Amino acid sequence: MNYKLRLGYIEGWVLSMQIENEIEYAARKIIISNYQTGFTQEDLDKAVNRTKEALKNNDLDFSRLESLVLTQDGHTRQVYRYPDLLEPENIICQCLKQLLDKVFRVHYPNRNKMVKTLFNTLPAVAQMSAFTIVKFDFKNYFNSLSATYIYEKFLKSHLSFRRDADLIKKFVEETQYAYAGLSTSNAMAEIVASVFDCVVRQEFSQLGLIYYERYIDDGILILNRNWERSKILSIFERLLQQVFYDKQIKSEKSCKTSFNMKKFCCVSEKNLTQNPTKISYLGYEFHFLLQEKATEKHTVKLMYGITQEKQEKYSRRVRQLIKLYSEPSSSDYHDVELLRLRLGAFTSRVVYVSKYSSGNVWKTKGFVSNYSELRYFVEGWTLEKQTADFLKNMVIWEFQRQKIPIPYFLAMYATSDASKRNAASGYDLYKNLKSNRTLLFVEGIGYDYDALEKLCERVHIRPTDSNGIRKSYNGLVKEYLIKMKVGF
Repeated sequence: MNYKLRLGYIEGWVLSMQIENEIEYAARKIIISNYQTGFTQEDLDKAVNRTKEALKNNDLDFSRLESLVLTQDGHTRQVYRYPDLLEPENIICQCLKQLLDKVFRVHYPNRNKMVKTLFNTLPAVAQMSAFTIVKFDFKNYFNSLSATYIYEKFLKSHLSFRRDADLIKKFVEETQYAYAGLSTSNAMAEIVASVFDCVVRQEFSQLGLIYYERYIDDGILILNRNWERSKILSIFERLLQQVFYDKQIKSEKSCKTSFNMKKFCCVSEKNLTQNPTKISYLGYEFHFLLQEKATEKHTVKLMYGITQEKQEKYSRRVRQLIKLYSEPSSSDYHDVELLRLRLGAFTSRVVYVSKYSSGNVWKTKGFVSNYSELRYFVEGWTLEKQTADFLKNMVIWEFQRQKIPIPYFLAMYATSDASKRNAASGYDLYKNLKSNRTLLFVEGIGYDYDALEKLCERVHIRPTDSNGIRKSYNGLVKEYLIKMKVGF
């Protein structure tokens, strides 16, 4: 089977001539992606020179990783990193990621694009006389991938320049696994997963494949026939062995990759009942149920929602914003204006521009952006009830659960007067999702500099730096969004 059709690459020698030139870009990328401020050009120059010297003298030890257990949104995960962001090993790690991206032309999944095509596909699927929908998830994906195995099976033959191959070989031998937290792991994980995508499409094309997508470690597949779960699972297990456990590959470390069976789900049309059968993907939940009609046979009704896990995730975020306001030990204690603006940002779609050497990149963040496809279903009977209640009431519920008095700007949401509640706006996920409410931080078409400056002053962000120099538009946007807990 020819995997190279999926992996397209360009000649290594063209890129190898640029490897040292990649170092400064890599260092800047690290600083930007980690929201680091306070670094001067002199700091950057020193880091770049240290890295070039270490590369020249082969004075690199990639095994000097530290392990961290991070807790985010109620989940813990183990990640690895180098102690200093700008130490040579970390900068070279980012360089190698850039090299792999170019050699293999790695295309990282676009969540919004995948969700849109899935929402366009599912209504047609629900009308079919037979279908099977499969959701799979790799367990602890990054940390399960053997870096040495990936190098031997997928990378080595495409690295035509010896220096590149030796450097990557040294890196994988000293790190051993494609650990979460390392820049290279994103590229390696996507390279091997793209091969898995290829064999899945080839295998299921004979079994009625009409849709397949994968976002990092989550995949969904739709077939136009009814299949048993055991049959589908056996095929997936065989393909997993084929890609991740090739016995012909001699590697110091083996992959530990497996499916998360708690999340493996298979829904067939023939097994549906009048009770909803659920399948989730990328935080959305899809309910399939049989619906009787007097003049027709059973039809399949499709309803949309947000998974319980994601509802709890966003509830925790609001809870944290409230705690920052309500706890005396917080520096934001009883800053009601800050709370108002934070909740306004949380319940909106936030749009801004990040500037890179290659050009400007438009970015969107926030709940409304993440679940934008649901806005087409809020008016009908296709929005699942628990999700509708969550969207309408979650913010107020969190104040009530913490027994915190409702602030003035939310008073209309808590009233028993239906007309006043319906007139309330600005902090309602349901209404903001429906209207696609957007905070636009793009100079020239959104907030202008003066309006942004006034907005920042409300939350104690100064428009000038310590030297009295006026901050740039993007600099203020970055500070503001970080203060809002949106991130940048």
